[in-house]
Amino acid sequence: MPEPYDPADPLRAALRDVAVRGSRRVAPAPAATIRRRGDRLRRRRWAALAVAAGLTLGGTAALVADLLPGDSSNPPAVSPSPIRPVPGPIPTVDSPDSTQTIEPRSTG
Repeated sequence: MPEPYDPADPLRAALRDVAVRGSRRVAPAPAATIRRRGDRLRRRRWAALAVAAGLTLGGTAALVADLLPGDSSNPPAVSPSPIRPVPGPIPTVDSPDSTQTIEPRSTG
């Protein structure tokens, strides 16, 4: 609850006195200064918008170029070779008897 108004309050009188002295010293900024601030802010906004648009377009172009199928003129580094049947029996490594082998399946 606010305290009742006391016209003899020294703090209130001192604050009012400071406010009156401060208001005498204040002058509005010249119109040219305010216009320069506005112009500078407008230029910065347009520059930021241009940078954002450039990054968006560049990123989109890179994404599209990556996703579109294209005929690659470069062959793969290693060409896959056809699988050939093994000519003889394959020795097994984990068998206790080194003479045990696995016969290859006949293809055909």
